[in-house]
Amino acid sequence: MHFGRLSDGPIGPQANTPNAVRSHFHRLDSDSPILKRVNPLRWPPANRPRRRNGRLHDSSLYKRNHHANSAKLLGLDAQPCIFDGMLVVYVMGASHLQWNVVAATCASVPLLHFLVMHFLPESPVWLRAQSKHTQADKAMRWLNKRSDDSNCIRTQDTTDTSSAWESLVSKHSRRPLLVMLVFFFFQQFCGMNAVIFYAVQIFQSADSGVLSSNQSAVVIGVARLIVICLSCVILSKIGRRPVSIISGVGMSVSMITLGTIMQLQETPSLAASLTCMTGFIAFNTFGFLVIPWVMLGELLPEKCRGLASGLITCIVYIFIFAVVKSYPSMLALLGESLVFLIFGTISIIGTTFVYFFLPETKGKTLLEIEHSFRK
Repeated sequence: MHFGRLSDGPIGPQANTPNAVRSHFHRLDSDSPILKRVNPLRWPPANRPRRRNGRLHDSSLYKRNHHANSAKLLGLDAQPCIFDGMLVVYVMGASHLQWNVVAATCASVPLLHFLVMHFLPESPVWLRAQSKHTQADKAMRWLNKRSDDSNCIRTQDTTDTSSAWESLVSKHSRRPLLVMLVFFFFQQFCGMNAVIFYAVQIFQSADSGVLSSNQSAVVIGVARLIVICLSCVILSKIGRRPVSIISGVGMSVSMITLGTIMQLQETPSLAASLTCMTGFIAFNTFGFLVIPWVMLGELLPEKCRGLASGLITCIVYIFIFAVVKSYPSMLALLGESLVFLIFGTISIIGTTFVYFFLPETKGKTLLEIEHSFRK
């Protein structure tokens, strides 16, 4: 009977010890029919948690890879829903509906969300942190319909708030936190949300064309939705850095071109404005818009990931508020052409930052990424 091929090593009485037997059995050839039938993952299991000092630790990367893949796609998959809502608002505006009808329609969505949430289980991770292990396993099985996912939750170490704060202010966390904050700064101050919020007003300043200003905004909404759906596929095959650099260069060219056209022509054509705006939105959505949110779950250290993500998200919304509220004042003070040239210049600086400081995370586990910042 073929049991596989043993590597060279001590064979004899000492081989009867558990460690020696385990060592030799671990080095059995993977082509062994016995191993394939009994345990294709060999001994010890390469992707199962191990107990150390009375606590379960995942010395392999099973848990990290499993949750990393889910976390990387979760924030990206939510973006089409956001852009669906923006497109619906643009369409309602192009349909000349009253503002109170639009507001009531938008208010019905969170109301529906409030009702549906009563039928959903609590977060398995939160339940596990509250020592509600049975409920956590039940919630995980309900969400994923897979019995083995509950084991992944069991391997996670619950981290208290004090240790999360200590990890947040540690020297190992400063660099990834700074990289993410600067990346988000360039994401917002390149004028992304200013262009989205004031798209109709921007088109109103151009010559009339085949499309009205509201219809032009709908074209931007459709283009943005198409690009974000493509990004969901592309980001799983291409690295973060190349996509971000392409996105930044495209944004810079679009904004500088639009600003230059407005500088040379007092009233630019609607076709030129629509082309530059659509290009800016498409390139922005392709990289700068989605990649920071994807990398938020990749770069931040595990111990403070939840706390740091909340703080960074809060700061990002402050950035959004500052850009959106300051845009009308910038227009009145500097003029439309100069404002777009400033947005294009910020996009160039942001692209330079990505080239020199943003690490590549595609194909790396969360453990490898975290260790890279400790060097």
